[in-house]
Amino acid sequence: MALFGAWALLTVLWSLSTGLGGSPDEPAHLVKAVAVADLQFNTDVVWGAGGFGASIPRTHVRVPAAYEGLNKARQCWSGKLAAPASCMPRLQDTTMVDGTTYVGTYPPTYYLAVGWPSRLMAPQRAAYAMRVMSALLAAALLAEGTINLVRREAGRVLVAAGVLAVPTTVLFLASTINPNGLEIAAAFCLWATIVGWCDGPDQYRRRSLIAAAVTAMVLTLVRPLGPAYTLLIVALALGTLAETSALRTLRSSRAGRALGVAVGVSVVLAVGYAAVNHSYSSLITWSGLSGRGSGAVAREAIDNLGVYLRQSWDLIGWQGPQELTVPGWITLIWLGLIGGFAVLALLVGTNRQRIGLAVLVLGCVVGPVVPAVVNPASPWQGRYLLPLLTGIPLLSGAIISRSPATASWRIPKIIPLGVIGFCATSYLVAHQRLMNRTVVGLPSGPLANLSEGTWNGPLAPVALFFWALVASAIWVFVMYRLVDRPSPLPDPDASP
Repeated sequence: MALFGAWALLTVLWSLSTGLGGSPDEPAHLVKAVAVADLQFNTDVVWGAGGFGASIPRTHVRVPAAYEGLNKARQCWSGKLAAPASCMPRLQDTTMVDGTTYVGTYPPTYYLAVGWPSRLMAPQRAAYAMRVMSALLAAALLAEGTINLVRREAGRVLVAAGVLAVPTTVLFLASTINPNGLEIAAAFCLWATIVGWCDGPDQYRRRSLIAAAVTAMVLTLVRPLGPAYTLLIVALALGTLAETSALRTLRSSRAGRALGVAVGVSVVLAVGYAAVNHSYSSLITWSGLSGRGSGAVAREAIDNLGVYLRQSWDLIGWQGPQELTVPGWITLIWLGLIGGFAVLALLVGTNRQRIGLAVLVLGCVVGPVVPAVVNPASPWQGRYLLPLLTGIPLLSGAIISRSPATASWRIPKIIPLGVIGFCATSYLVAHQRLMNRTVVGLPSGPLANLSEGTWNGPLAPVALFFWALVASAIWVFVMYRLVDRPSPLPDPDASP
C-alpha cells in the first residue's frame, strides 16, 4: 500500500496541475471516454479535411457540448507558451450535441475504466475525475512493478534501474486522459514482474506470474499497438533472463498454461478488434508527407532518432517538443544514467543476456523507422516507443544484479539513493515548470506561479506546490525503505 500511495500522490498531483486539454490528443480521448461511458461503441469513420493538409478520421458520437468544445476552447493557450491556461472557460454546457473524435477506432477498454465519472458529475469536475481515475490505475501498475523488483537478493540495483524507467513524461501522460500513459505503466509493470518471476524467491513466483499475466492483458487491450508490445516484452524478457528449467516448469504447470491461454486470447481479441475496426489505418495523415520514397523516409526517421528519444524523456506538454519540455540537464543526466546501466550490463552479462539487451536497443532504434516507411503520411512520436524504452534500464539492472562478476560488489546505498534523489528532484522541477507555463506563461521565474498569474484548476498553485513537496518526500522515503532492505521481503503468507 505504501508504494501505491507514493506513486498515486505523484500521478494525481499531475492530474490536477495540467490545464484541461493540455496533454497529447486529450480532447479526442475525452470525447471517446464520455461516449463509451454512455455505451456508444460506434467505430465508423468519416474522413474529413483538417488544417495543414491533414486528413482526419472522424467518428461521430453524442456528447455534452462542454466536452466537444474543449479542443476549440484550449486554443487560447495551447501552443502559446506566454499565454496562461486561465484564458480557457470552465466546462459547463451540458447540452447534448453531435461530437467527433479521431480515436473512435481505439479499443473501448481504457475508456470504460476512466469514463464513468462523466455519468455522475458536471463536465468540469468529471474531466478531472476521469484524469484521477487514469492516474490511479497507472499508479497501481507502477507500484506492482516496483514491488517485484525488490523481492530478490539484489534489489538495490533494480530499484535504481526501475525508477529510471519512469521519466517525468510517464507521470505526465499517465495523469491525463490518454491510454498511452496506462500503456506505458503496464509495460513497465510487465517488464518488472517478469524480472521478478525469473529471479525472485520461490514463494513469490506464483504471484509474479499472475501479476505478469494480468498486466499483459491490460497492456494488450488498451491501445492498438498493445498486442505487439506484449509479445515483444514477454519474448525479450524471458529470452534474456529466464533459465531453461524455469521455462520448462512454466510450460508444464497448469497455472502457467492457463495464464498463457488467457494472454493469448486477449492478444487474439485485440488484434481482431483492431482489424475489424481498421484501428491501424484510421490515423491522421498529412498530404505533404506522402509520396516520398521508402529510402528517403527511412533516412529521415533515422535522422530523427535523437528527437524521438528526447521526446520520450522530456515531453510534458502538447504540440510537440516545442510546446513544453523538462530542462535539458534533466534529460541529459537521465539518459546518461540509463546508458551507464546498459554499458555495464553489456560488460558483465552472459552472451545470451548481451544479445537480448542488444536486440532490445536495436528494436528501439528500428521501431520508429518501420511505421514511418509503412505509413509515411502519419508521423511517429517519441512517446509511442516508451513501452520498449522502459525495458532498457530494467533489463540492464536485472543483468547487472544477477551477474557473477558483480556478486562480490558491495554496492553502497548512496548510489541508488542518489539516483532516487535525482529522479525526485526531476519530478519536482518539471512540475514547477509545468505550473509556471500553465499559471503565468513562459518565460517566468522558477516559482512565479505561487504569486503571479491566475489558475482555474481545482487547487491553488500554493496548495499544489505543497503537495508536490510532500509527495516527493514520501516517494523518496518509500523508495529508500526498499533500497535499505538487505534481503527479499518476507513472505506475507508464511506462518509466524
